[in-house]
Amino acid sequence: MTTNNHPAHGPLSNYRLHRIREILGKAAAQSDGGNLGYAMSDAVKAIDELLAGRKSEPVAWTDEQELRDVEKDGLGYLFTVNPITPHADPRRVIKLYRHAPPAPVAPATLPCAVELKPGLIIGKGCKTETLLTALQRRADYYAEIDAMTPEERAEHDANIEAFKAMLPQPAPVTVPECFKRLLHHAYSMTMGHDWNKGTMAGHHRTKLCQAVDECRAAMLNQEKSNG
Repeated sequence: MTTNNHPAHGPLSNYRLHRIREILGKAAAQSDGGNLGYAMSDAVKAIDELLAGRKSEPVAWTDEQELRDVEKDGLGYLFTVNPITPHADPRRVIKLYRHAPPAPVAPATLPCAVELKPGLIIGKGCKTETLLTALQRRADYYAEIDAMTPEERAEHDANIEAFKAMLPQPAPVTVPECFKRLLHHAYSMTMGHDWNKGTMAGHHRTKLCQAVDECRAAMLNQEKSNG
């Protein structure tokens, strides 16, 4: 279930930028290096630059009504910001800068797949917010683990092992005898020292054909039993 109340759906406030920077900074410190570690470090630098740009002072202010007048009549008013007009409604104030603050550099989706840890991969095209959420959860998890007492850690590990024991175990894979014979004779045909003489080659060729027929029959029988 999704909700529009999540911070990701709102404006990218300075507070949120600081939170993202904190998450990425901790994750970068915990990473083993590699492309993901470098990417997180670069993202921290980009956020620092964005926050620095937001400290720029406005040179004037206007409001939506004045902007509509500009669009309609080509004329609108700008108001002083030193200080802002005393009776102005703060909710209407649109601050204007000499140079627009830089836009966020983080892409909305990942340009490539990233591996958070062995076996845990977030694919290309996934939302960047998903990666940040995963990093936050991992940081919170490790912080919780580090704060445990030895007794709590032992109980936690025991619960993990108990959960693993509840998971269904994969059935052992067995290779049918016909496949073993197929591989044996195929190998013998390619590696036999007397291949050019034709003696053993003919033997293995015959056995190989028999093994192929047996394998085909075994697969057909398996399809019938599954059907």
